[in-house]
Amino acid sequence: MSSKQRQILPRVLQDVCDAHPDCGILLWGSVQDGREREGSDLDLFVVIEEEDDQITLDQARRFDGVALDIAWMPASALRKQLHDEPYLFYGFSQARVLHDPTGIAKQHQDIALAYFRDHQDVADAWEAQAAEVRKHKLKKDHVLAYPAWDDFADHIRQIAQRS
Repeated sequence: MSSKQRQILPRVLQDVCDAHPDCGILLWGSVQDGREREGSDLDLFVVIEEEDDQITLDQARRFDGVALDIAWMPASALRKQLHDEPYLFYGFSQARVLHDPTGIAKQHQDIALAYFRDHQDVADAWEAQAAEVRKHKLKKDHVLAYPAWDDFADHIRQIAQRS
């Protein structure tokens, strides 16, 4: 049976491609892993060839009742972030490329993948956090060591500085 998230995914992709035909679109999160639940959101990274200095997260969109989390990543900002703080891009490195006519997404994903191949301890910390989050989603009383992004980002930053 197809989830609502999977049912709307082609239409969401078409809408993004209509606005940015040469973009790279990557899927991540529970839908990528096939673990989505009724209330799961649809998580996308969209790499666009625009000169902008900021990656933005749009969590305000809904499509046919499904929440969309879209990280809009101008290539110039993504290159800078991958250079300065590559340890923050584990999700991006593991995402599945859905659309990438110019190779813009794969080019940047390869940079992130290389970082995590060379820093297995950082990748392991991300995997441990992901497992904890999955437990918490199934059992709300499961306490997360790093419930807030800022706390986890600090934790990952410390591991990266040691490696």
